[in-house]
Amino acid sequence: MKLSEEDDPGSKGTCVRPFFLTGLPRSRTAWLANLFTTGEIFCWHDALLLCGSPADLPQLLRKNAPIGDSDSALILFYPDVAEMFPGSPWVIVERDPQDAFDSLVKRFGHDVSRGGWPMLIAAMQTIPKDDPNVLRVRYEELNDVEVVRRIWEHCVPAVEFDERRWALLKRLNVERIPPSSDPARERSMAQELFNRGSLS
Repeated sequence: MKLSEEDDPGSKGTCVRPFFLTGLPRSRTAWLANLFTTGEIFCWHDALLLCGSPADLPQLLRKNAPIGDSDSALILFYPDVAEMFPGSPWVIVERDPQDAFDSLVKRFGHDVSRGGWPMLIAAMQTIPKDDPNVLRVRYEELNDVEVVRRIWEHCVPAVEFDERRWALLKRLNVERIPPSSDPARERSMAQELFNRGSLS
């Protein structure tokens, strides 16, 4: 479903077009969400877990300032979300699938299932390689300030890249807090924090 001009965050007179960052799990999507959350920008992490369906993303991503979502699940919904937000910038973090899976096992234990892993890898391959809205970077390149600057300028060209912020965060291991047993309360708390932010 493509948004109407009235609902399209990229349309004149409405909200700023959102940006999207994705990659296999354990590809630093949480770290990127932190990097892109400043006084001028807000970036959700795993917004699809909060809203439950890509169709609900516009409610989370309507803001009069730069906003995005850094979310591994976006891999599976790229066609729907790209159609919903035409022209939005995307960043695909490419990490070796075996390394990413080994990192999952190290983090969560040997009971991690490979069940959906082939589907994620296959979905990654369907994202167009020649789309000018899609920037692909290697996981290992996130320690390179010039690569991160390129990601930043691709997503939020109107906001100056903060190299000092990148230097502060580059060695930080950021992980998502496990979800609560009450998803409705988690969504409510996340929305309240968002509403209290400096964005208008």
